[in-house]
Amino acid sequence: MKIAEPLVDKWLPILAQLNLQLKTLQEPIWQLVLVEPELVDSGRRFMLFRQKLDEKPLNKGHVKTGLNARKQLYPQDSWFHIQLDKESCILCSACAKVCDEGAITIEDNRFIIDEKRCTGCMNCQVVCFPKSIKVVEQIAKNSTPTHYHYYELENSPLPSLPPHYMLVKVNAAGVNRPDIFQRQGSYPPPADASPILGLEIAGEVVKLGEHCTKWAIGDRVCALVAGGGYAEYCLVHEDIALPSQGLSDIEAAALSENLFTVWANLFQLGQLKAGESVLIHGGTSGIGSMAIMLAHNLGCEIYTTVGSKEKAEVAQKLGANHVINYREKDFATEIPVLTQGKGVDVILDIIGGDYVEKNYQVAAKFGRVIQVGMMKGAPKNLNMMPLMLKRLIHTGSTMRSRTPEEKTHIAQELKQQVWPLIIKGQIKPIINAVFSLQEVAKAHQLMESGDLIGKVVLEIDMNKSLV
Repeated sequence: MKIAEPLVDKWLPILAQLNLQLKTLQEPIWQLVLVEPELVDSGRRFMLFRQKLDEKPLNKGHVKTGLNARKQLYPQDSWFHIQLDKESCILCSACAKVCDEGAITIEDNRFIIDEKRCTGCMNCQVVCFPKSIKVVEQIAKNSTPTHYHYYELENSPLPSLPPHYMLVKVNAAGVNRPDIFQRQGSYPPPADASPILGLEIAGEVVKLGEHCTKWAIGDRVCALVAGGGYAEYCLVHEDIALPSQGLSDIEAAALSENLFTVWANLFQLGQLKAGESVLIHGGTSGIGSMAIMLAHNLGCEIYTTVGSKEKAEVAQKLGANHVINYREKDFATEIPVLTQGKGVDVILDIIGGDYVEKNYQVAAKFGRVIQVGMMKGAPKNLNMMPLMLKRLIHTGSTMRSRTPEEKTHIAQELKQQVWPLIIKGQIKPIINAVFSLQEVAKAHQLMESGDLIGKVVLEIDMNKSLV
């Protein structure tokens, strides 16, 4: 499928489509006739004459020679001027029709064509692109990094397309805690990444870069990105995208960051195996809930910590065997009892702080402690003697700084090992709340409150108005 380019040479076929628009916009008894097509200038300006439907159509000779006579015969309001922005892709290169039904309005005898609403040709589905897009960008208007309104919607150039990358029209983007940390200034993006927030997206492939052969235009994908997700369009490496099979865009946008993180840390680094025991902190967070589902499907004995009765019930439904409400009980004393003093084989920790030393206490001999977050910050006065006595391994990682090659390896394993479970419906993200891109401040506020179960997702639809 071709990508639309600006057109100036197929005006006559376009008239039929414009007339369809006119019927829905204004007096249906009128039709439009192109006048002096050879007068189209470098500014892409041309004139259309409004003619009654029952009037005899002008032939080519009349069009050329009868312009002045027509201007004298009919009043000025019978004439329309159309001014197309040179940089806007308004007309479909495949069939020469106007792209979007809602993109044309009539105002003061002028057609107003809104390129921002161009979402694809109604006739052949070819997609065209605006010169600029809406993104969430940093502002500094009497604000500090901790303020929720530290970001607002701004115009940004459409990103250029490197080899092996594709342009995805973003329909939804996941909200993650690293987005909060970046907003607060404690988690800057890699030097080669977009400074725009957003680490996971779902949407439709609309353009392919050079040497990009694994996807086709129109494919629905979800993807992990190093930045740029809070935008209308986003660059995605072809090897890191995964199919959005059987999922809505909202659900698919909630998958990538958690799946990549859990798989790389719990299964690749932590080497969790069937029959082993695992402690997962924050069992109803995005990472925690995904870890419970994957470990359950593997056949592990699952222990988890949560902060409320409601969250405990959710964790049990996901597959946790033992749920500890940390507001009522200390996991450091509970797990030795539940495991009869053995401890757990693997620990996945997003909390940090005083949890680190407690993790050492409840880990089994030769246990593996995997650090994927530090919500409580670094531990203080850490006693490392249990780590040495038990010969524990304490490791961890971040995902954003990994190379495309490393992420590709994770994506391949996910497609082989996890995607069959997703297709069967055995793995499905929990969606706590959906906000529009314009409501990003509210999404961050909810994320920081901790009062949520599952994921927060942004819906990217600039044509929707806020109520």
